Amino acid sequence: MNKRHFIKKAVSGMLAIALVLSMIIAVPAEAKTMKVLYTVKTVDYGINSNGNWYKSGVSTSSYNKKGQNTKHEYVGYDTDGSKNYSYKYTYTYDKKGRTKVDKDFESGKLTSVSKYSYKGRKTVVKQYDGNNKFIGKTVSTSSKNKFVSKYYDAKGNLTGRYESTNSKNKTVGKEYNAKGKLTYKWVSTFKNGKQKKSESTGYNEDGKVNYKSTTTYSYKGKTVTSTSTYKSGSYTNKSVAKYKSDKSGRPIYSWRKEYDSDGKLVSSYTYKYTKFKKGAAKGCVKEQIEYRNGEKYSKSVFTLKQFKVKVN
Repeated sequence: MNKRHFIKKAVSGMLAIALVLSMIIAVPAEAKTMKVLYTVKTVDYGINSNGNWYKSGVSTSSYNKKGQNTKHEYVGYDTDGSKNYSYKYTYTYDKKGRTKVDKDFESGKLTSVSKYSYKGRKTVVKQYDGNNKFIGKTVSTSSKNKFVSKYYDAKGNLTGRYESTNSKNKTVGKEYNAKGKLTYKWVSTFKNGKQKKSESTGYNEDGKVNYKSTTTYSYKGKTVTSTSTYKSGSYTNKSVAKYKSDKSGRPIYSWRKEYDSDGKLVSSYTYKYTKFKKGAAKGCVKEQIEYRNGEKYSKSVFTLKQFKVKVN
């Protein structure tokens, strides 16, 4: 299974699970639908050699009437305004709202197709390349507290396995290679419905730790302070941020700081925000300007749209 393809699937799956969980928590049991704000367009800017803004990338997402993502596209640009890269994902769904087919494109060229089939708690995803050649499949099963995916190549050989387990205050995910050796592990812990800690660990083929990333969260009202550390061999860095989220879920940072292996402050980030003044997105971030060590560093402009999403 293509690694980039797996990452996309894993991220999409985790985002979907997070959205479902947030809806379950936020909506009374008798509710049938809830209103959700989605970002349908993001325009990112960087600073060129003349100190002026240039458009570095545009991300757009489309949704159907049920609030399901049908297309996500990104176009990257060079400092001279020319397009340097693009990718696109498209999704179709069956009558029950389950993913039916998704397609991946890079720079306008079809690179892979995934076709889904379902039977009870079992899901089979068959993967094909851009020429419609079968390259492998993923077979997933789920129970109340456990999810398992097994990856196979075109010849039916097992190439890897992923599994996650859930309890009241902890979620654990593990990835294994074809030989059954642990290659990746992540753990998230919660308290009173709030995430307290997130850890991810990567392993070499000999089983030794390759890297470890840890983020802890503390809360004061609606304000969150996150502290992240990353360690790989002798290299270590640290990032601390203070933020709260608007009703679309976007973080509004007060500040963010990065430190090197010696604990020395390397970069200090501050932010300036413009918010929507009317409509469903009123109070949400419309534009974010990021400053690094007092100098303009990046800018993002967001377009939001509200959808009614069904809750079972």
